[in-house]
Order: sequence, then structure tokens, then C-alpha cells
Amino acid sequence: VYPRLLAPASHEAVLQRVLSCARDMNLKVLYCTVYPTSPDSFPNEDPLWVLSRCLRQFSDVPVMLMHGGGHRLLAYAEHFRYFPNVYLDLSFTLTRYWSASVKSDIHYLTKYFDQRICLGSDLPDVLKTEWLNRLHDLRELCDEDTWKRISADNALCFVYSS
Repeated sequence: VYPRLLAPASHEAVLQRVLSCARDMNLKVLYCTVYPTSPDSFPNEDPLWVLSRCLRQFSDVPVMLMHGGGHRLLAYAEHFRYFPNVYLDLSFTLTRYWSASVKSDIHYLTKYFDQRICLGSDLPDVLKTEWLNRLHDLRELCDEDTWKRISADNALCFVYSS
């Protein structure tokens, strides 16, 4: 689901239909957390709160928050920690904001939210060398068990969840 591509007035209704179908068909939902790309696509309401309202009705549906919420990484992590079927992919945020304060936020999450963060790649939008450099940097912040969880195990838990 790409909220930035939906008409602002239909975001919640579309998301409810998607979550309902996902529940009925035992599917997972990938929800983009990247912000609008132009002023014309700004939402009328914060997508975090729209998603939150919908997930209260469909808390059993596994959802992957793609791209880590960008500069709002901690807001997404803190908010959705109460939803056990919600996972947080760090792909875009890891490469886009690594040199900003988000590096500290990611380090924090490796200690306190490591059961539900995952690593996507955003290839080909991100250069392979840049992605590999960020993986190396992130690996240095983690112990072996944490690295195993965020680099593979959590994504597998999401994929095989029912």
C-alpha cells in the first residue's frame, strides 16, 4: 500500500479493504512509510494514525512497515510496538538518514526493538555499494544474536506468520 499514491480522502477506506482482503486470504501487507514526493500528494491526515486506526480492527493481519518511516523512525517503532504483527523494515531509512541522528535511533532499536526490525535493500534505487556499507556499519552496532534476528530471522518470522 502506497499512501502517497492514494487520494487523501480514500486512504483509510482503501487500507481497510486491503487489510480485510489480506485477512480473508491469509496474506501479508506491505505498507510504505515514505513521505509524499510533492506538495500535491501531502495527506490530509498523518498516515501513521490512519494505519493505527485500521490496525485496531485488523490486528491479526501481519504488516511490514516498509522503509522505516524515514526521519520518523522512532515514532513508527514506538507507536507500533503495541501491535505484535507489525514489523519495521529499515531499508530506505538506513541508507538515506545514516549520517543524521537516525543512526542513534537505529542503534537504540537494535537493543530494544530487535525482535521486529528487518532489513530490505531498496535496490536498485540505492547503490549496492552504499547498501553494503550501511550493512557493515549496522553489523558493528549489534551482537551476533541481534544481527541474526534483524538480518534474517525477523523477516522469516514475518513471511511465515499466519
